[in-house]
Amino acid sequence: MGFKGLFGNVNVQPVISPSGPVKDLDGTVIADAFGHPGFPNLFNPNATQSLGYAATMLEAGVQVVYAYIADAHDNRSGPGTFGPGESGYVAQLHQYDTAFGKFFARLAAAGITKENTLFVVVPDENDHFVGGTPTPANCDGVNVPCTYAAGQKGEINALLNRLLITQRGNTTPFSVHNDDAPTIYLNGNPAPTDPVTRTFARDLDALVATNPMTGMTDKLSKLLADQAAMKLLHMVTASPARTPTLTMFGDENYFFQNGAVAGCAVQSDCVFVGPNFAWNHGDFQTDITRTWFAMVGPGVKQLGRNDNAFSDHTDVRPTMLALLGLKDSYVHDGRVLAEWLDANALPNGIRQNSSNFIQLAEAYKQMNAPLGRLGLSSLVYANRSITSDDKQYARYLNRMSEITAERDALAARIKSVLNGAAFGNQPVGNGDANGLGNHADEVIAKVEKLANRD
Repeated sequence: MGFKGLFGNVNVQPVISPSGPVKDLDGTVIADAFGHPGFPNLFNPNATQSLGYAATMLEAGVQVVYAYIADAHDNRSGPGTFGPGESGYVAQLHQYDTAFGKFFARLAAAGITKENTLFVVVPDENDHFVGGTPTPANCDGVNVPCTYAAGQKGEINALLNRLLITQRGNTTPFSVHNDDAPTIYLNGNPAPTDPVTRTFARDLDALVATNPMTGMTDKLSKLLADQAAMKLLHMVTASPARTPTLTMFGDENYFFQNGAVAGCAVQSDCVFVGPNFAWNHGDFQTDITRTWFAMVGPGVKQLGRNDNAFSDHTDVRPTMLALLGLKDSYVHDGRVLAEWLDANALPNGIRQNSSNFIQLAEAYKQMNAPLGRLGLSSLVYANRSITSDDKQYARYLNRMSEITAERDALAARIKSVLNGAAFGNQPVGNGDANGLGNHADEVIAKVEKLANRD
């Protein structure tokens, strides 16, 4: 209560830069597309702009600063996008590297360093490049630039409704949230067991396409999730109207959407390379979901590159708060990454028995995170059941409901214990580490067994 805020550059700039418009790290006024001082459009701020604004805020005494930087692989000076190793991509990456160097040098000159400030860099999504083999064969992007032939760079657009009409004769009306893993809403919101839903799921699973880049036949759906699977994966909100009928986790090279309601006289009417985008995200494949996160500052161990850590975005906030000696009024879905922090920087409740905390936290993440062992296995189990007969699907619905209820109840208990250690000075005892941790392992093993059953 009683907090005040400044919103928009018109109000923020006079406070953080009273001498005039905020400038980027190269001394250019940060402006929109029309030349008006202020923020560029939502997804377009480059590194020198975002970091220039962030530096100005930090120098003005703003203690907590968040900034967004646009991706480096889309062409920021013209149409289209870049593939790995293309000269334009390499040039933009160099610009971003230069901007970060200027940012940290400027802050150091103002006395703001990793010795007294926590820096966290997190990508908001990972991407998978969709394209063929570049030329020449020895290109590396640094010494030899890479190029891509026409039609060999760009996500493959697939029009789902038209493919369903052409290949399966299915004219069921539906809406789709365009993506590599599209969420699908059947008109009228039929129940999961409704014959319309069941037929639609099987037809969706049967769709194929001839890849315009490789000439190979691709199965478009890799894994299907119904509402029961989405609930386990934390994809269901409190609003039934926002809950999809199905999510199709697709082939990572395709971008799925709807088109005009008609069949495909030839496949190119429905499947074609879109040259403006070539980086897909939002699916389950490892090269899309395995991303990175960097943290440096007081209390953070100097670990270099750690390829074996399992974490996700929900862990960032509690870890930051633990380092800063702060806490929230609610229990986090994530956990403090205690093994990445110096012992003397850990909250007392974790430091008193850090091995128990880490043991329980690791089991919790594998059980509760969508990309944990349980989550990924549940998708395999769901897909096999959704595409099977109605009797097996009914058994699956009952089983998945039981598993989700058990997992949710156990996750709530573990979250409370982890939160108590991190922010309530309540160390994790042997009973919790072993009892709750073993229970989590049992739930995971149960789902893995269902996924692996022939």
